[in-house]
Amino acid sequence: MTPIESTALVIVATIVLFTWNRLPVVVVAIGAALALWATGVVTLDQAFAGFGDRAVAVELGRTRRAGVAVAGHYPSSASRQTGQRPKIAR
Repeated sequence: MTPIESTALVIVATIVLFTWNRLPVVVVAIGAALALWATGVVTLDQAFAGFGDRAVAVELGRTRRAGVAVAGHYPSSASRQTGQRPKIAR
């Protein structure tokens, strides 16, 4: 398979997984980066170069908080500050 075909396949799979919305965004993004590395389209350094961006770090933080809230493990200070616990419990 050519690099263009591999990239197209990874893009289509990524779009499907984002649309399906069953996996966290971070998991899909890391999976796409690893898939491009595994197919030889990019090096490992290139695959993870964008994850150092501030916007990605913010998204990681939001995903982590959402996962904690959904699981029902509410850090006491966070639930008091945001007021999310009563809204989720309803």
